[in-house]
Amino acid sequence: MLKLLLLILIHDIILASGQTFIKHGMDTVENVNLRSLRSILSFIKFCMTQGRILSGLALNTISLTIWLVILSFADLSQAYPLDSLQYIVIAFFSVIFLKEEVRGLRWAGILLIVVGVTVVGLK
Repeated sequence: MLKLLLLILIHDIILASGQTFIKHGMDTVENVNLRSLRSILSFIKFCMTQGRILSGLALNTISLTIWLVILSFADLSQAYPLDSLQYIVIAFFSVIFLKEEVRGLRWAGILLIVVGVTVVGLK
């Protein structure tokens, strides 16, 4: 169980880091217009030339690899609920790195989700 929790925590930290990089990259976009093939291709080109977005995608790929390792030895019905710890990590990263404001009610909601889902995931 300790191995599972440690790998999930590592996975969640790397995933949250990737999402933070992607958000930083997307903050440079003024308006995303996906109404035509040309605008979709232009958006894809933009994403593929932004270092922060590419870094985020690389981190997400690493987190996916760790998730695959987790699934190689843990039941999905146990691992997935425990992965709800990512809500806490994302909220902390949003406050620290993105300077987002997360108020008390949102923290309470995150805590309720994590506690509830973790109880479901424990054997």
